[in-house]
Amino acid sequence: MKERRRCLIILCLLLGSISPSAGETPGSLVLLIVDGLGSYYIYPEFTPHTQSGKPLEKIAAPNLTEGDARVINLRVPVPRTGPAHSVIVTGDPEAEPEMLSSTTTIYDILHDEGFIALAVMEKGDFSSMRREQDAILYAESNSIHEPLFKIEQHQYQSVPREIIETMEERSSLMPGYMEDARGAEAYRRYNRFAIETAEELVRVMRENHPDERFILTINVGGVDSVGHHTNHTTYLKVIEGIDSDIKQLKDLCREEKIAFILTADHGMSFKRRESHGGHAGNDYKEMPESLHTPLILSAPNIEHGLISGEWEQENIAPTILSILDLPNLLSTDSRPLPIKRYANLYVITDAENVKLYQNERLISEAEGERIRFKNLSGRYTILATSEKTRIEESVTVREDTTLTLKMPEEATGERLERLERRHVVGILLILLINISGIILIRRVTR
Repeated sequence: MKERRRCLIILCLLLGSISPSAGETPGSLVLLIVDGLGSYYIYPEFTPHTQSGKPLEKIAAPNLTEGDARVINLRVPVPRTGPAHSVIVTGDPEAEPEMLSSTTTIYDILHDEGFIALAVMEKGDFSSMRREQDAILYAESNSIHEPLFKIEQHQYQSVPREIIETMEERSSLMPGYMEDARGAEAYRRYNRFAIETAEELVRVMRENHPDERFILTINVGGVDSVGHHTNHTTYLKVIEGIDSDIKQLKDLCREEKIAFILTADHGMSFKRRESHGGHAGNDYKEMPESLHTPLILSAPNIEHGLISGEWEQENIAPTILSILDLPNLLSTDSRPLPIKRYANLYVITDAENVKLYQNERLISEAEGERIRFKNLSGRYTILATSEKTRIEESVTVREDTTLTLKMPEEATGERLERLERRHVVGILLILLINISGIILIRRVTR
Protein backbone atom coordinates (compact mmCIF):
# COMPACT_ATOMS: atom_id res chain seq x y z
CA MET A 1 0.00 0.00 0.00
CA LYS A 2 2.81 2.40 0.90
CA GLU A 3 4.61 1.65 -2.36
CA ARG A 4 1.47 2.31 -4.35
CA ARG A 5 0.92 5.61 -2.52
CA ARG A 6 4.54 6.62 -3.14
CA CYS A 7 4.21 5.93 -6.89
CA LEU A 8 0.99 7.96 -7.01
CA ILE A 9 2.65 10.95 -5.37
CA ILE A 10 5.66 10.81 -7.69
CA LEU A 11 3.34 10.59 -10.71
CA CYS A 12 1.36 13.63 -9.58
CA LEU A 13 4.56 15.62 -9.09
CA LEU A 14 5.79 14.68 -12.55
CA LEU A 15 2.51 15.53 -14.24
CA GLY A 16 2.38 18.85 -12.46
CA SER A 17 5.76 19.83 -13.83
CA ILE A 18 5.00 19.04 -17.48
CA SER A 19 3.94 21.96 -19.69
CA PRO A 20 2.28 21.44 -23.08
CA SER A 21 4.51 21.72 -26.12
CA ALA A 22 4.38 25.18 -27.58
CA GLY A 23 5.36 23.95 -31.03
CA GLU A 24 8.46 24.49 -33.07
CA THR A 25 9.08 27.87 -34.68
CA PRO A 26 9.11 27.42 -38.48
CA GLY A 27 12.42 28.50 -39.97
CA SER A 28 10.95 29.69 -43.27
CA LEU A 29 7.60 30.59 -44.82
CA VAL A 30 5.87 30.19 -48.19
CA LEU A 31 3.19 32.76 -49.03
CA LEU A 32 0.96 31.81 -51.97
CA ILE A 33 -1.30 34.55 -53.34
CA VAL A 34 -3.82 33.19 -55.86
CA ASP A 35 -4.79 36.27 -57.85
CA GLY A 36 -8.57 36.61 -58.12
CA LEU A 37 -9.55 33.60 -55.98
CA GLY A 38 -12.75 34.32 -54.07
CA SER A 39 -13.49 32.23 -50.99
CA TYR A 40 -17.16 32.04 -52.02
CA TYR A 41 -16.19 29.56 -54.76
CA ILE A 42 -14.28 27.08 -52.57
CA TYR A 43 -15.51 27.48 -48.96
CA PRO A 44 -18.35 25.19 -47.80
CA GLU A 45 -19.79 28.02 -45.67
CA PHE A 46 -20.65 30.24 -48.67
CA THR A 47 -22.69 30.15 -51.88
CA PRO A 48 -21.73 32.55 -54.70
CA HIS A 49 -24.39 34.47 -56.61
CA THR A 50 -24.61 36.48 -59.79
CA GLN A 51 -25.17 40.19 -59.64
CA SER A 52 -28.92 39.57 -60.01
CA GLY A 53 -28.92 37.13 -57.08
CA LYS A 54 -29.00 33.79 -58.89
CA PRO A 55 -26.89 31.09 -57.19
CA LEU A 56 -23.70 29.93 -58.88
CA GLU A 57 -21.89 26.63 -58.67
CA LYS A 58 -18.80 26.24 -56.53
CA ILE A 59 -16.28 23.43 -56.25
CA ALA A 60 -14.84 21.19 -53.58
CA ALA A 61 -11.16 22.14 -53.28
CA PRO A 62 -9.70 19.92 -50.54
CA ASN A 63 -6.05 20.73 -51.24
CA LEU A 64 -6.67 24.47 -51.30
CA THR A 65 -8.77 24.57 -48.14
CA GLU A 66 -6.87 21.97 -46.09
CA GLY A 67 -4.60 23.42 -43.43
CA ASP A 68 -4.01 23.69 -39.72
CA ALA A 69 -6.18 26.81 -39.54
CA ARG A 70 -8.75 28.32 -41.90
CA VAL A 71 -10.20 31.82 -41.55
CA ILE A 72 -13.84 31.86 -42.59
CA ASN A 73 -14.46 35.58 -42.98
CA LEU A 74 -11.58 37.57 -44.45
CA ARG A 75 -12.45 40.80 -46.23
CA VAL A 76 -10.21 42.96 -48.42
CA PRO A 77 -10.38 46.77 -48.14
CA VAL A 78 -9.89 47.36 -51.88
CA PRO A 79 -10.50 44.58 -54.45
CA ARG A 80 -7.66 45.61 -56.75
CA THR A 81 -4.35 43.84 -57.35
CA GLY A 82 -1.82 46.57 -56.54
CA PRO A 83 -3.39 47.92 -53.34
CA ALA A 84 -4.30 44.42 -52.10
CA HIS A 85 -0.76 43.09 -52.47
CA SER A 86 0.46 46.21 -50.67
CA VAL A 87 -1.96 45.57 -47.79
CA ILE A 88 -0.86 41.94 -47.50
CA VAL A 89 2.81 42.85 -47.01
CA THR A 90 2.42 46.01 -44.89
CA GLY A 91 -0.64 45.39 -42.71
CA ASP A 92 -1.88 48.86 -43.71
CA PRO A 93 -5.47 48.85 -45.05
CA GLU A 94 -4.76 52.06 -46.99
CA ALA A 95 -1.49 50.90 -48.55
CA GLU A 96 -0.75 51.56 -52.20
CA PRO A 97 2.14 50.23 -54.34
CA GLU A 98 4.02 53.52 -54.24
CA MET A 99 4.05 53.42 -50.42
CA LEU A 100 6.16 50.27 -50.16
CA SER A 101 9.46 52.14 -50.46
CA SER A 102 8.61 54.47 -47.55
CA THR A 103 6.78 52.20 -45.10
CA THR A 104 7.81 49.10 -43.19
CA THR A 105 6.97 45.82 -44.89
CA ILE A 106 7.27 42.22 -43.72
CA TYR A 107 10.30 41.97 -46.00
CA ASP A 108 12.08 44.82 -44.20
CA ILE A 109 11.66 43.06 -40.86
CA LEU A 110 12.63 39.66 -42.28
CA HIS A 111 15.74 41.10 -43.93
CA ASP A 112 16.81 42.56 -40.59
CA GLU A 113 16.47 39.06 -39.12
CA GLY A 114 18.62 37.49 -41.85
CA PHE A 115 15.86 36.02 -44.03
CA ILE A 116 16.30 35.76 -47.80
CA ALA A 117 13.27 37.08 -49.73
CA LEU A 118 12.52 35.10 -52.89
CA ALA A 119 9.53 35.42 -55.19
CA VAL A 120 7.82 33.91 -58.23
CA MET A 121 5.13 36.30 -59.41
CA GLU A 122 2.83 36.27 -62.43
CA LYS A 123 0.86 39.29 -61.20
CA GLY A 124 1.26 41.77 -58.36
CA ASP A 125 4.87 42.20 -59.48
CA PHE A 126 4.87 46.00 -59.64
CA SER A 127 8.30 47.64 -59.36
CA SER A 128 8.13 48.51 -55.66
CA MET A 129 7.14 44.91 -54.83
CA ARG A 130 10.04 43.57 -56.91
CA ARG A 131 12.46 45.84 -55.07
CA GLU A 132 11.45 44.22 -51.77
CA GLN A 133 12.84 40.86 -52.95
CA ASP A 134 16.41 39.59 -52.96
CA ALA A 135 15.62 37.65 -56.13
CA ILE A 136 12.38 37.41 -58.09
CA LEU A 137 11.28 35.55 -61.21
CA TYR A 138 8.38 37.54 -62.62
CA ALA A 139 6.20 37.85 -65.73
CA GLU A 140 7.52 40.81 -67.69
CA SER A 141 4.58 40.38 -70.06
CA ASN A 142 1.04 39.67 -68.89
CA SER A 143 0.29 37.47 -71.90
CA ILE A 144 -0.89 33.96 -71.08
CA HIS A 145 -0.14 32.71 -74.59
CA GLU A 146 3.25 34.43 -75.07
CA PRO A 147 4.62 34.76 -71.53
CA LEU A 148 8.02 36.33 -70.99
CA PHE A 149 9.66 35.84 -67.60
CA LYS A 150 12.59 37.80 -66.21
CA ILE A 151 14.87 37.56 -63.17
CA GLU A 152 15.56 40.61 -61.03
CA GLN A 153 18.01 40.72 -58.12
CA HIS A 154 18.45 43.22 -55.29
CA GLN A 155 20.46 41.10 -52.85
CA TYR A 156 19.70 42.67 -49.47
CA GLN A 157 20.77 39.22 -48.35
CA SER A 158 23.15 37.07 -50.35
CA VAL A 159 21.16 34.79 -52.66
CA PRO A 160 22.60 31.31 -53.20
CA ARG A 161 23.96 30.71 -56.69
CA GLU A 162 21.78 27.61 -57.02
CA ILE A 163 18.64 29.72 -56.63
CA ILE A 164 19.51 32.02 -59.53
CA GLU A 165 20.46 29.03 -61.66
CA THR A 166 17.13 27.37 -60.84
CA MET A 167 15.22 30.52 -61.77
CA GLU A 168 17.09 30.71 -65.07
CA GLU A 169 16.40 27.06 -65.84
CA ARG A 170 12.72 27.32 -64.93
CA SER A 171 12.30 30.43 -67.06
CA SER A 172 13.65 28.54 -70.08
CA LEU A 173 11.07 25.80 -69.49
CA MET A 174 8.05 28.13 -69.58
CA PRO A 175 7.42 27.89 -73.36
CA GLY A 176 7.10 24.11 -73.02
CA TYR A 177 4.34 24.54 -70.43
CA MET A 178 2.25 26.62 -72.81
CA GLU A 179 2.84 24.66 -76.03
CA ASP A 180 -0.48 23.79 -77.76
CA ALA A 181 -2.46 24.87 -74.66
CA ARG A 182 -5.93 26.26 -75.30
CA GLY A 183 -8.91 27.38 -73.24
CA ALA A 184 -8.94 26.52 -69.54
CA GLU A 185 -5.88 24.29 -69.97
CA ALA A 186 -3.73 27.31 -70.94
CA TYR A 187 -4.59 29.11 -67.70
CA ARG A 188 -4.06 25.95 -65.68
CA ARG A 189 -0.59 25.41 -67.14
CA TYR A 190 0.31 29.04 -66.53
CA ASN A 191 -0.50 28.59 -62.84
CA ARG A 192 1.24 25.21 -62.74
CA PHE A 193 4.50 26.80 -63.91
CA ALA A 194 4.62 29.16 -60.91
CA ILE A 195 3.63 26.46 -58.41
CA GLU A 196 6.14 23.90 -59.66
CA THR A 197 8.86 26.56 -59.86
CA ALA A 198 8.18 27.45 -56.22
CA GLU A 199 8.37 23.78 -55.26
CA GLU A 200 11.75 23.45 -56.97
CA LEU A 201 13.08 26.58 -55.20
CA VAL A 202 12.07 25.17 -51.81
CA ARG A 203 13.85 21.89 -52.60
CA VAL A 204 17.01 23.69 -53.70
CA MET A 205 17.08 25.76 -50.52
CA ARG A 206 16.52 22.77 -48.28
CA GLU A 207 19.01 20.48 -50.04
CA ASN A 208 21.82 23.00 -50.47
CA HIS A 209 21.26 25.55 -47.70
CA PRO A 210 19.20 23.86 -44.97
CA ASP A 211 20.15 26.43 -42.32
CA GLU A 212 19.19 29.49 -44.39
CA ARG A 213 15.88 31.10 -43.47
CA PHE A 214 13.73 32.43 -46.30
CA ILE A 215 10.33 33.72 -47.31
CA LEU A 216 9.08 32.67 -50.73
CA THR A 217 6.21 34.73 -52.15
CA ILE A 218 4.26 33.24 -55.05
CA ASN A 219 1.57 34.87 -57.16
CA VAL A 220 -0.33 32.75 -59.67
CA GLY A 221 -2.17 34.86 -62.21
CA GLY A 222 -4.28 32.44 -64.24
CA VAL A 223 -7.39 32.51 -62.03
CA ASP A 224 -7.74 36.28 -62.27
CA SER A 225 -7.08 36.28 -66.02
CA VAL A 226 -9.58 33.52 -66.78
CA GLY A 227 -12.22 35.29 -64.71
CA HIS A 228 -11.79 38.48 -66.70
CA HIS A 229 -11.64 36.88 -70.15
CA THR A 230 -13.99 33.89 -70.05
CA ASN A 231 -16.86 32.92 -67.75
CA HIS A 232 -17.82 31.39 -64.42
CA THR A 233 -17.60 27.77 -65.61
CA THR A 234 -14.06 28.14 -66.98
CA TYR A 235 -13.07 30.09 -63.87
CA LEU A 236 -13.99 27.08 -61.73
CA LYS A 237 -12.06 24.69 -64.00
CA VAL A 238 -8.90 26.72 -63.52
CA ILE A 239 -9.36 26.75 -59.73
CA GLU A 240 -9.68 22.96 -59.89
CA GLY A 241 -6.31 22.89 -61.64
CA ILE A 242 -4.63 24.78 -58.78
CA ASP A 243 -6.28 22.48 -56.27
CA SER A 244 -4.63 19.54 -58.00
CA ASP A 245 -1.23 21.18 -58.57
CA ILE A 246 -0.74 22.60 -55.09
CA LYS A 247 -0.68 19.35 -53.12
CA GLN A 248 3.01 18.52 -53.59
CA LEU A 249 4.13 22.02 -52.58
CA LYS A 250 2.02 21.93 -49.41
CA ASP A 251 3.24 18.43 -48.54
CA LEU A 252 6.86 19.52 -49.03
CA CYS A 253 6.39 22.50 -46.72
CA ARG A 254 4.81 20.31 -44.06
CA GLU A 255 7.65 17.76 -44.28
CA GLU A 256 10.27 20.49 -43.97
CA LYS A 257 8.39 22.33 -41.18
CA ILE A 258 8.03 25.40 -43.39
CA ALA A 259 5.01 27.61 -42.67
CA PHE A 260 2.55 27.76 -45.56
CA ILE A 261 -0.03 30.50 -46.06
CA LEU A 262 -2.55 30.62 -48.92
CA THR A 263 -4.62 33.70 -49.63
CA ALA A 264 -5.74 35.95 -52.49
CA ASP A 265 -5.55 39.63 -53.30
CA HIS A 266 -9.26 39.84 -54.15
CA GLY A 267 -12.15 37.68 -55.35
CA MET A 268 -14.20 37.64 -58.56
CA SER A 269 -17.84 38.43 -59.37
CA PHE A 270 -20.02 37.59 -62.36
CA LYS A 271 -23.06 39.46 -63.66
CA ARG A 272 -24.32 36.26 -65.26
CA ARG A 273 -23.11 32.68 -65.39
CA GLU A 274 -21.92 33.05 -68.99
CA SER A 275 -20.50 36.60 -68.74
CA HIS A 276 -16.96 37.78 -68.11
CA GLY A 277 -16.12 38.46 -64.47
CA GLY A 278 -14.75 41.47 -62.64
CA HIS A 279 -13.84 42.77 -59.19
CA ALA A 280 -12.68 46.40 -59.29
CA GLY A 281 -15.33 48.10 -61.45
CA ASN A 282 -18.34 49.85 -59.99
CA ASP A 283 -20.56 46.89 -60.91
CA TYR A 284 -18.39 44.45 -58.96
CA LYS A 285 -16.40 46.12 -56.18
CA GLU A 286 -19.13 45.94 -53.49
CA MET A 287 -20.13 42.34 -54.15
CA PRO A 288 -19.11 39.87 -51.41
CA GLU A 289 -17.69 37.53 -54.08
CA SER A 290 -15.14 40.26 -54.89
CA LEU A 291 -14.37 41.24 -51.29
CA HIS A 292 -13.97 37.88 -49.53
CA THR A 293 -10.79 35.88 -49.98
CA PRO A 294 -9.50 32.63 -48.48
CA LEU A 295 -6.86 32.45 -45.77
CA ILE A 296 -5.50 28.99 -44.96
CA LEU A 297 -2.47 28.56 -42.72
CA SER A 298 -0.22 25.64 -41.80
CA ALA A 299 2.69 25.78 -39.34
CA PRO A 300 4.01 23.59 -36.52
CA ASN A 301 3.28 26.25 -33.88
CA ILE A 302 -0.35 27.18 -34.58
CA GLU A 303 -3.64 25.79 -33.30
CA HIS A 304 -5.82 23.64 -35.56
CA GLY A 305 -9.36 24.59 -36.49
CA LEU A 306 -11.66 27.19 -38.00
CA ILE A 307 -11.17 30.86 -37.16
CA SER A 308 -14.50 32.61 -36.76
CA GLY A 309 -15.18 36.31 -36.46
CA GLU A 310 -14.63 39.15 -38.89
CA TRP A 311 -11.04 39.58 -40.10
CA GLU A 312 -9.38 41.88 -42.58
CA GLN A 313 -6.60 41.53 -45.12
CA GLU A 314 -4.37 43.75 -42.99
CA ASN A 315 -4.25 41.01 -40.33
CA ILE A 316 -2.12 38.83 -42.62
CA ALA A 317 1.19 40.73 -42.28
CA PRO A 318 1.33 40.70 -38.45
CA THR A 319 0.22 37.04 -38.50
CA ILE A 320 3.21 36.15 -40.70
CA LEU A 321 5.55 37.81 -38.21
CA SER A 322 3.82 36.13 -35.28
CA ILE A 323 4.13 32.64 -36.80
CA LEU A 324 7.85 33.23 -37.37
CA ASP A 325 8.25 34.46 -33.76
CA LEU A 326 9.35 37.92 -34.88
CA PRO A 327 8.33 41.27 -33.36
CA ASN A 328 5.59 43.26 -35.03
CA LEU A 329 7.50 46.37 -36.09
CA LEU A 330 5.09 47.28 -38.87
CA SER A 331 3.95 50.88 -39.22
CA THR A 332 0.32 50.06 -38.39
CA ASP A 333 -1.73 48.83 -35.44
CA SER A 334 -2.94 45.68 -37.22
CA ARG A 335 -2.99 42.62 -34.97
CA PRO A 336 -2.17 38.99 -35.73
CA LEU A 337 -4.76 36.24 -35.80
CA PRO A 338 -5.10 34.45 -32.42
CA ILE A 339 -3.85 31.13 -33.77
CA LYS A 340 -0.42 30.60 -32.21
CA ARG A 341 -0.13 28.11 -29.35
CA TYR A 342 1.77 30.56 -27.17
CA ALA A 343 2.50 34.26 -26.76
CA ASN A 344 5.83 36.04 -26.92
CA LEU A 345 7.06 39.26 -25.41
CA TYR A 346 9.48 41.20 -27.60
CA VAL A 347 11.58 43.91 -26.01
CA ILE A 348 13.18 46.50 -28.27
CA THR A 349 15.69 48.41 -26.18
CA ASP A 350 19.05 50.13 -25.90
CA ALA A 351 19.55 48.68 -22.40
CA GLU A 352 22.56 46.52 -21.67
CA ASN A 353 20.56 43.91 -19.77
CA VAL A 354 16.88 42.96 -19.47
CA LYS A 355 15.35 40.80 -16.72
CA LEU A 356 11.84 39.34 -16.75
CA TYR A 357 10.01 38.79 -13.43
CA GLN A 358 6.65 37.25 -12.59
CA ASN A 359 5.30 37.24 -9.04
CA GLU A 360 8.64 38.48 -7.73
CA ARG A 361 10.44 35.56 -9.39
CA LEU A 362 13.13 35.96 -12.04
CA ILE A 363 11.87 34.14 -15.14
CA SER A 364 14.56 34.99 -17.67
CA GLU A 365 17.40 37.35 -18.45
CA ALA A 366 18.80 38.47 -21.82
CA GLU A 367 20.92 41.02 -23.65
CA GLY A 368 20.59 42.60 -27.08
CA GLU A 369 18.64 45.23 -28.99
CA ARG A 370 15.82 42.80 -29.86
CA ILE A 371 14.95 40.31 -27.15
CA ARG A 372 12.32 37.57 -27.30
CA PHE A 373 10.78 35.99 -24.22
CA LYS A 374 8.80 32.98 -25.48
CA ASN A 375 5.75 31.10 -24.22
CA LEU A 376 4.37 33.61 -21.71
CA SER A 377 0.98 34.24 -20.15
CA GLY A 378 -0.03 36.70 -17.45
CA ARG A 379 1.43 39.84 -15.91
CA TYR A 380 5.18 40.46 -15.83
CA THR A 381 7.68 43.05 -14.71
CA ILE A 382 10.51 44.05 -17.02
CA LEU A 383 13.71 45.44 -15.49
CA ALA A 384 16.05 47.04 -18.02
CA THR A 385 19.46 48.26 -16.91
CA SER A 386 22.49 49.94 -18.40
CA GLU A 387 25.63 51.37 -16.83
CA LYS A 388 23.96 54.41 -15.27
CA THR A 389 20.23 53.99 -15.79
CA ARG A 390 17.58 51.44 -14.84
CA ILE A 391 13.86 51.31 -15.61
CA GLU A 392 11.02 49.04 -14.57
CA GLU A 393 7.91 48.37 -16.65
CA SER A 394 4.86 46.16 -16.09
CA VAL A 395 3.14 44.40 -18.98
CA THR A 396 0.33 41.87 -19.41
CA VAL A 397 0.95 39.23 -22.09
CA ARG A 398 -2.05 37.43 -23.61
CA GLU A 399 -0.90 37.57 -27.23
CA ASP A 400 2.34 38.52 -28.96
CA THR A 401 3.36 41.85 -27.46
CA THR A 402 6.12 44.26 -28.48
CA LEU A 403 7.51 46.61 -25.84
CA THR A 404 9.94 49.40 -26.66
CA LEU A 405 12.12 50.55 -23.78
CA LYS A 406 14.39 53.54 -24.28
CA MET A 407 16.72 54.10 -21.38
CA PRO A 408 16.35 57.48 -19.59
CA GLU A 409 19.33 59.71 -18.98
CA GLU A 410 18.90 59.81 -15.18
CA ALA A 411 19.49 56.80 -12.97
CA THR A 412 16.60 55.15 -11.13
CA GLY A 413 18.57 52.82 -8.90
CA GLU A 414 16.08 52.85 -6.03
CA ARG A 415 13.48 51.07 -8.15
CA LEU A 416 16.02 48.40 -9.07
CA GLU A 417 17.01 47.84 -5.44
CA ARG A 418 13.35 47.60 -4.44
CA LEU A 419 12.65 44.99 -7.13
CA GLU A 420 15.76 43.00 -6.24
CA ARG A 421 14.77 42.96 -2.55
CA ARG A 422 11.35 41.60 -3.55
CA HIS A 423 13.14 39.06 -5.72
CA VAL A 424 15.15 37.77 -2.71
CA VAL A 425 11.99 37.54 -0.58
CA GLY A 426 10.26 35.65 -3.37
CA ILE A 427 13.09 33.11 -3.59
CA LEU A 428 12.99 32.54 0.19
CA LEU A 429 9.23 31.96 0.09
CA ILE A 430 9.60 29.46 -2.76
CA LEU A 431 12.32 27.59 -0.84
CA LEU A 432 10.12 27.50 2.26
CA ILE A 433 7.18 26.08 0.29
CA ASN A 434 9.39 23.44 -1.34
CA ILE A 435 10.86 22.36 2.03
CA SER A 436 7.38 22.13 3.55
CA GLY A 437 6.25 20.02 0.61
CA ILE A 438 9.17 17.61 1.01
CA ILE A 439 8.45 17.20 4.73
CA LEU A 440 4.77 16.54 3.97
CA ILE A 441 5.60 13.93 1.33
CA ARG A 442 7.93 12.11 3.72
CA ARG A 443 5.23 11.96 6.37
CA VAL A 444 2.68 10.60 3.90
CA THR A 445 5.04 7.89 2.56
CA ARG A 446 6.16 6.53 5.95
